[in-house]
Amino acid sequence: MEAEDYTFAEMADFYFFYGRANGNAHGARCLYQVTFPNRRFPCSRTFSRIAQRLRERGTFIPVTEEGRLGTARTVQQEQRILAHEAANPGTITRRISSAEGVHRSTVWRILQEDRLYPYNLQRVQVLNPEDLRRRVRFCQWCFGTMRPAPTVSVKAIIH
Repeated sequence: MEAEDYTFAEMADFYFFYGRANGNAHGARCLYQVTFPNRRFPCSRTFSRIAQRLRERGTFIPVTEEGRLGTARTVQQEQRILAHEAANPGTITRRISSAEGVHRSTVWRILQEDRLYPYNLQRVQVLNPEDLRRRVRFCQWCFGTMRPAPTVSVKAIIH
């Protein structure tokens, strides 16, 4: 049986016996069977799952399969996000989402629906006029290396 099939009182007992057995799920199950012979017996794993759930979430209530509840998008929200993007075109979705209090994926969807595709600026190297001379020397060196050893590929040298 899954932990969801038990009452809150039973889950509280499971947690109590798990603690009484010093975190040993099998020991907790044995203590529980001796103390409550007329109750149904959960598997050992149920004891550890209940304890983990209580530690992580602070409640016996499990997370539902639907995941977290979403919030409805409003027209005002979409307008604020689009205005934010128009005012700051280089802003990343993470900043917009934190400024507007909306999930990043919602911001991304709103921008894509309006045919806006946010991007991150990435600094790259730039070619300077003096680089031409260095590149020509490199190419001459490559061709000079290939003449004595024709089995050497240009791809092997460059990559």
